Amino acid sequence: MPELTAFCWNDGTIAFAEDGCPDGALAIAKHEDHDLLRKAIDVCATHGYEPGHLIVGSVRSAKMFGDDPVDALIDFVKHVKMTMKSMED
Repeated sequence: MPELTAFCWNDGTIAFAEDGCPDGALAIAKHEDHDLLRKAIDVCATHGYEPGHLIVGSVRSAKMFGDDPVDALIDFVKHVKMTMKSMED
């Protein structure tokens, strides 16, 4: 089974793809266990109003308050990786 990649768009919206990260998006994590990656992202992400709409909330907040959204994404990536590791143990 190919690895699943979680990525986000400039507005913080999270999406998934089996064929890597599309142009213009920023990779969050990838893993061969699709369920594990989806569950970790679900735990860490901000949930939108529509079911299944996941957001890197800190990226949106950073942009609104003039902070660096890249730093916010780096922190989110670390949180996802720690969550995946704890789920694997």
